[in-house]
Amino acid sequence: MHTMHYHRHCDRNFVGSAFFGLAVMGVGTLFLLDHLNLLSGYRAIQFWPLFIAVWGLFRLAMPGRLPEKAWGASLVIGGSLALGHTLGAFTVPWSLVWPLLVLAAGLHILVTVFWTRRRREQINLVTHVVMGEKEERVEHAPFEGGAVDVVMGSYVLDLRKAEFGEGQHDLWVKVFMGEVIVRVPARLDVRVDGTQIAGSIENDAPRYEEDSDRPALVIHSQVALGALKIQ
Repeated sequence: MHTMHYHRHCDRNFVGSAFFGLAVMGVGTLFLLDHLNLLSGYRAIQFWPLFIAVWGLFRLAMPGRLPEKAWGASLVIGGSLALGHTLGAFTVPWSLVWPLLVLAAGLHILVTVFWTRRRREQINLVTHVVMGEKEERVEHAPFEGGAVDVVMGSYVLDLRKAEFGEGQHDLWVKVFMGEVIVRVPARLDVRVDGTQIAGSIENDAPRYEEDSDRPALVIHSQVALGALKIQ
């Protein structure tokens, strides 16, 4: 089981690095074509939603669970709509965009709820925060895994007094226009398997060797226009 998670982690790191390299090349190519006046009257900056849509395609193509596939599909649809708007193909008023964003966020939460319900034996913490604030503590109780969704809100998870058995424990975190703070004990080996779009991921937890005997917490994160902090 540990080997399977390790290979999946490596695959995601490879895809993320490949996308970053292609994105840098794409930006350079667009600005070069813009400088040579080969964009048919468009400006390079107008193509920024293209990278969101392409990242969504990457998420759909790489191995992943149902919520991750739904996240990739949302990026493709949102990036495509934004690209059409910036290129003038059609106009999408903000009065329509915001309800669509909220609808997509609700659909994503539903997908996550059904997915976590099928895997209760691996997860004992499920939290959804929409336009609000919440703080939770796991004290003197085993932590087997969890799933956190935050949309336009903030959430604090304190695991410093939680009990961790041997092996790997998984925490799935998705943040859209919000902030998640995870506080962990110093004895825990914390690894982050994350992607971000116009967001930030900060891991201030102590670093240990991958083959250490310490219990491990792997945080699978997707952050868009928000922040994830591990303290």
